[in-house]
Amino acid sequence: MMPEEYDAAIIGLKKIFERERKPLSECRTHDRHSVYEHSKETEEIFKELVRRFDLHRKYLVLLGTFISLFHDIGKPKGKYHAKKAVEKLLEQKEHFCMLDLYTFYLGTYLIRCHHGSLRKPHELQLPSPLDRLNMQNLLEKIKEKHGVDHLEIADVFGVFKLADALSASGEKYDRFIRSLKLDPHIIQKIIVAKDGTSLDSERWKQQLNLSRLPSLAMLRAPTGWGKTTASLLFFSNANIKRLFILLPTTTAIRKFHDRLEKVFGKGNVGRYYHLYLAEVGEEEDSLKSYYFVKRFLSPIMITTIDQWLLTFLQVGSYHVKRPAFRCAGMVFDEIHVLSPIGLMLVSALLKKFADRYKMRCLFMSATFPKAYRDFLSETISPYFEDHLGEYSKLRRVLYELTNESPEALLDLVKEQMSKEKKVLVVVNTVPRAIQIAKKLEKELDSNDVILLHARYTYDDRLHWERQINGRLKNNRPHVLVSTQVCQVSLDVSYDFLITEIAPFGDIIQRFGRINRRSKKTYAKNACITLNTMREPFPYTKSELETSRSILEKFEDDKLTNEKELINELDQMFDKDQFYGIGRDILNGEDPESWFKDLEDFLKTQEFFSLGLQSPVEKIFRLLGSREEFTFLSLPSPEICADTNVQAEITKILEKISEKKEKFEERAECLSRLMKFLVPVPNTYLDYKKSVMGFPQIAKGKYTSRYGLELR
Repeated sequence: MMPEEYDAAIIGLKKIFERERKPLSECRTHDRHSVYEHSKETEEIFKELVRRFDLHRKYLVLLGTFISLFHDIGKPKGKYHAKKAVEKLLEQKEHFCMLDLYTFYLGTYLIRCHHGSLRKPHELQLPSPLDRLNMQNLLEKIKEKHGVDHLEIADVFGVFKLADALSASGEKYDRFIRSLKLDPHIIQKIIVAKDGTSLDSERWKQQLNLSRLPSLAMLRAPTGWGKTTASLLFFSNANIKRLFILLPTTTAIRKFHDRLEKVFGKGNVGRYYHLYLAEVGEEEDSLKSYYFVKRFLSPIMITTIDQWLLTFLQVGSYHVKRPAFRCAGMVFDEIHVLSPIGLMLVSALLKKFADRYKMRCLFMSATFPKAYRDFLSETISPYFEDHLGEYSKLRRVLYELTNESPEALLDLVKEQMSKEKKVLVVVNTVPRAIQIAKKLEKELDSNDVILLHARYTYDDRLHWERQINGRLKNNRPHVLVSTQVCQVSLDVSYDFLITEIAPFGDIIQRFGRINRRSKKTYAKNACITLNTMREPFPYTKSELETSRSILEKFEDDKLTNEKELINELDQMFDKDQFYGIGRDILNGEDPESWFKDLEDFLKTQEFFSLGLQSPVEKIFRLLGSREEFTFLSLPSPEICADTNVQAEITKILEKISEKKEKFEERAECLSRLMKFLVPVPNTYLDYKKSVMGFPQIAKGKYTSRYGLELR
């Protein structure tokens, strides 16, 4: 078709839509306007957004116009309006002669899916002739006739969903189409404000060089170098439309968000770490989409790496998120935290999407083991920017090794506290962290013991982070008992560290939480227990053996500078060990074969949504074994020890069960519900029982003091 033919088809669609004006004007929707007004507004917003997302080819605009105008045409007939819209469109098929039959059927199918995921036709109970629709064949015919591929069609459907949600909510969309400017002078201000001192001119020159790197790059620099803030410079000369900073955990998001928001302004920096996995009803879907657009579409977005992975694995309503990654910049912070299997997954997805989506990606790590760099180089060929030399100026830690368990080191904690020291105790699992905190509370003033891990509600985690920051700011002696959450982008500095042995990249991160503001120490300030070697979970024994070998070599005062540790890691953690860890995670399966199978699987995935099914289920299970993936869940009232929390959750559940009709009432229920969600590994979840798309946790115990204790 010629461009003018597409324009004429759009005019024809609008004329047909106007014939429905009377019934659509008499039907109210979303508590703010008529279906007629909503559909027109959705189409107008869609046109603005497709330009922003670089999806404004004539055919895609035509398809989006069809969906936008007619998606709610079944609403005057009551509930299940998506299904009724399809029935009405099929009855009036002859009116849509301006569309070829492939496009009409595709648009009708998408309207049926617009309150859910892109399911296969046989799963949707479609009326004839859609029930016999061969979507793969149809998409190929459209590609041949109109020159658009499966990815573009799914993304246009996602842009329509965003437009639909924006119109439903009345949310202004101007911030979603703003140009993103990352001026080096502004970034310099963020760095100075963070450190509270004058600019380190030598380091600033190093950081400024990030703007000259190619579109795929790796960065190694010490803890305290300012990688997370300096990463913004990587995009200062790039033509990106949105920036995503992908952190390994939710704990670090709030602090960095608040710092950036002060500089770039409210509404320009967003944070998002919520996952809706279960299918929900039509009303909840509108609400879900509204909440999403408010949280996910800011020019600068801070989120977790699992959100990126779930999007490009096409899980659930992936099509709503994926357009936002077109022409986007991405920072993969602390990439070493991923297991080899996690890194393989990231690499396979980038191999498929990076060029097609014009992505600009920076991978960062304080250690960046050679095996990780080599694997990325073999698969996606990023440039490596190395500041290993900075480590030669540092010796912030001197340590000793012990075979004692962390629990047996409580006397050492008390000794350090008697010296007015601030002590950090880091262990590898949540249950052990809770156990040690409880024991310390019996030995010390309980007000001087703080516990931090991932399984808190947002409000409770925020409370304990404020407690930590308050004590550090006032230089008050205390003990922080933590899991790995303290080692990722948490800007804290303690006097003494007790830690379980962990993969060496994690050990370096934990070292970075003590004596952070200094360059040298002349006294021992860390104790590493090897007791975990007997039960390495959630790591593998080979990872811990590598750490022990390196640590034994530089124990006591043998360490001259921290560069020696990183050099030793590069020598010991080689390709064989990389694949060996992968093999352990895969229960003996060959990682290279698994990676090839993964790539082959991804080649077949261009359109339909996936759920917790093989091989996605297997991927979740593999990453869940190390808690690389967590999903927000709602503790059931009966497991909440606090009677006030129990009563409030019960009240919210009762309101939700009443099926409130007003959009604002449902939005309020969701907002109140979000306060009580807790990140939990996939292995603990049962999706059969869920509330507004969130699985419920009915086992264990939740307290504000200790978080969620799973059994």
